[in-house]
Amino acid sequence: MNGLLSLQIFLHLLLLLVSSCAQHTSNHAVIVSSSRYWFNYRHNANALTIYQFLKENGFRDENIILMLADEYAVNPRNVFKNRILTAQEGPSLYDASTEVDYRGEDVTVSNLVHALSGHHNAGLPVLHTDEKSNILIYLTGHGGDQFFKFQDVEEIMTQHLSSVFRQMHAAKRYHEILFVADTCQAFTLGDAFTSPNITVIGSSLRKESSYAHHGDENLGLSVIERYTYALHEFLRNKKNTNWEKMTLRQAMVDPYPFEQQRAHIGISDKLAVRKADQVVMSDFWVSKQDSSKRSSPDIVPYPTDYQMPRFSLEAYQGSTNVDYRASETQQTVNDDHEDAQPSQSPIEGADLSDGVFLLLTVLLFGMAILAGFLL
Repeated sequence: MNGLLSLQIFLHLLLLLVSSCAQHTSNHAVIVSSSRYWFNYRHNANALTIYQFLKENGFRDENIILMLADEYAVNPRNVFKNRILTAQEGPSLYDASTEVDYRGEDVTVSNLVHALSGHHNAGLPVLHTDEKSNILIYLTGHGGDQFFKFQDVEEIMTQHLSSVFRQMHAAKRYHEILFVADTCQAFTLGDAFTSPNITVIGSSLRKESSYAHHGDENLGLSVIERYTYALHEFLRNKKNTNWEKMTLRQAMVDPYPFEQQRAHIGISDKLAVRKADQVVMSDFWVSKQDSSKRSSPDIVPYPTDYQMPRFSLEAYQGSTNVDYRASETQQTVNDDHEDAQPSQSPIEGADLSDGVFLLLTVLLFGMAILAGFLL
């Protein structure tokens, strides 16, 4: 009897292995920047860095769900009008071809769930995937131990994400999932996952922060996170383009030591039959399309000079009874990236003119004291 049970277990594992190693037919991506407020500019840049990288590697917009909680390109404080930059000499990450599927108030926990599960909500786009689809999920924003924040209004827990993935697996909506998070305590977002064939990579472990890489003095804030910046620099290096052989561990974990990141990169492949040192980068990062599949409806991008309002003040105050400006000020104080100072720039969220005003005030005050002594 024990021998029969062992044989059944062996056959089941063999079936899982064969199923997992079967060739997938399409690659899809869900990219989420869940932060608003001007000083969170870097989260938007993180998401657009990943988005543009996938586009450069053949992804079509119909296979990417892009969620941006704030429109920094058209923010009045953006001196680089209609552009998102991580380097002044580099190209804009945002242009007329950028197709944002969810923006502003549409970037919510429920809409992320709808997008992943394929359930249409108010006509917004969703993933069109099946059991032969690989899905890259990338989250950037503010987070903590087992949770990820959406616009300081709500949060999604690791248990919620786990439930969504169980539904997706039951409905045969994916082949393999690569879940990547760049936020504080990012790796804890995978703690409750139980569905098969999910690999989790996080830019920081429990009780660790994820830090910004560098800042722009004209913008007065940090423009990208360390992990996303280092990952992009590594992948765009011509020496690292053999993605048919380079594995997830080799490209996304090993090259980023603690001394560089000030955090440990977490990786878990315990749910996956194929391990991180077996799955190659092209399985998620290079377009693979099934021409027989029905395309999702085209999304018409809005003009780059469109003045998109930021988060609705009326809706926010009406639903929370919290003063918007007071909340923004408090969030600046409690920013979980506060230790990451942009190079050659003031503290994130501060306006350059504020520093000049403070300096003049101190000088005038000092002159008044000196005059008092002299008189």
